[in-house]
Amino acid sequence: MKNILYSILLLFPMVAHTQTNIRAWYAQGQVWILWNTQSPYPETYAIYKSEQPFTQADQATIIGRPFAYEYLPGTFAVQTGDPDFRYKVPKPDGSIYELGENEALFVATTEQTESTYYGVVEWGNTAFTSGINLTTAAVHSIYDPINDPVTCYLQYTNILPTGHKANWYNIWLLGKQNLNDGRPDYPVMANAYKNGMPSMFIVSEAINMDTTAGKLIPVTHWLHGAGGTANGTVASQFKAFNIAPLKGISVSHNDDFFQLIFYENSIVGTTSRTVWFGYTKRHNPFDPNFHAAPGDTIINYTQRRILWINNWLIRNYHADRDHIALQGYSMGSGGVSALAKAYPDLFSTVCAFNNGFRRVDEETVISIHGTIEDNLPTNIRDRNNKNIGINQVFDMNTPLSSQRDLPLFRTWAGKNDQNGRMHWGPDLVAQYRVADSLGWGMQISWDERPHTYDTLLYHWIFGKLPLLQTYRDDLGYQELFSNKQSFPAFFNHRLDPKNNDPGTGVQGINMGDGDDWGNMGWLSQLGPADDHG
Repeated sequence: MKNILYSILLLFPMVAHTQTNIRAWYAQGQVWILWNTQSPYPETYAIYKSEQPFTQADQATIIGRPFAYEYLPGTFAVQTGDPDFRYKVPKPDGSIYELGENEALFVATTEQTESTYYGVVEWGNTAFTSGINLTTAAVHSIYDPINDPVTCYLQYTNILPTGHKANWYNIWLLGKQNLNDGRPDYPVMANAYKNGMPSMFIVSEAINMDTTAGKLIPVTHWLHGAGGTANGTVASQFKAFNIAPLKGISVSHNDDFFQLIFYENSIVGTTSRTVWFGYTKRHNPFDPNFHAAPGDTIINYTQRRILWINNWLIRNYHADRDHIALQGYSMGSGGVSALAKAYPDLFSTVCAFNNGFRRVDEETVISIHGTIEDNLPTNIRDRNNKNIGINQVFDMNTPLSSQRDLPLFRTWAGKNDQNGRMHWGPDLVAQYRVADSLGWGMQISWDERPHTYDTLLYHWIFGKLPLLQTYRDDLGYQELFSNKQSFPAFFNHRLDPKNNDPGTGVQGINMGDGDDWGNMGWLSQLGPADDHG
């Protein structure tokens, strides 16, 4: 966390200043509100709207309160390494406008056809002056989800060291307390406190990607670990997993949730984690004392965002809806497991690396998910229409869907893994044994690996026994699977005396507790019948 906090404070010093030259326009289902600010930047601004001109905040409705990290492109500045990075947004004539130095941005999603005045004021102030911090004229916006839908916007393109092209996109979320009150084309993906929150993702393209003549391409979604970011899972990264696409695209998502916390006796802003699921409906990111507690419900806002991006890729990026895979590492492995369990019909296969199948309980996560003991309910329901607790979202064997079958599900873990919640342990092995008994068809592998891979000398990774290593964890292999395929489920491997056994969950190898490597649920040649199922 220290490095993230340092980067934010270095980029955007948090001392109050003013705002001028507000202007706004409508384009593509959203209103784009811009104003001038300057360093030192206010920690937050308040955005107001009204059908009539107004001079005081109590004459209008507040619609957003962005942090400096959000109204300025903090995520992009940090991950591109360019402190001068600027947002790029659409104009009414279809062209793209790149914000200038010290220009700030808030994006409001249109929910009805209307003409509205917009005002921006540093948080704590209440006065508005036309042309300064209030638009001089009403902005006319159109509600037409079919012909004028909300979309994504390209912010940056670069060529990776491997030769792959990477396109960096951004969306600005619709946040409301009513989870089901979104647009037909754009669902609610945040609570009201985070309305207008920016969110980025990166698309890495195969070097010889072919979309001519309407050809569809496979997609693999990549979810990073708790210490990672989207730019750490583009095609040129994570050599241990070989995550470069061969035919289609990989999509590196970003899990950051900016909020205020107490850190070393000070109040600071930080990009916390939603663990690829979401946060409580009541969560107040501006209150460093806020902690999720009984009586609140955790909403899968982040899952909903990933699903919307997936649908956008199908509509706009030649993505083949039958060949959409999931891969994740550590915290991200929990994220892909939860997605696969909740929406099994959408995905062809899932690879979970170093998954402890436990929920994360880091300090900033507890503030938005509550404690393990609380096990707060989520909006996900089981087959009996009962709410699933957040702990069960991330375990191995609690169904999150009315469907019986999962996508082809593979997971790898290491007996030398001592990391936080995602470690090797007795409860993890117990979950393996239960999964093997239930006939889920999960393919479970373990070997000598720790949590991070300083070397590749482990059984199921190239190096230690290369003739036995498979390529089944490579991203290119995931592209071959179709969600229209099915495979036989192999189970009860733990009962086979010839099968390797993980032991009782004691960490470390060569200790006489089980075998250093092995698997359950595998048939050695199980895989797609041909190069596209």
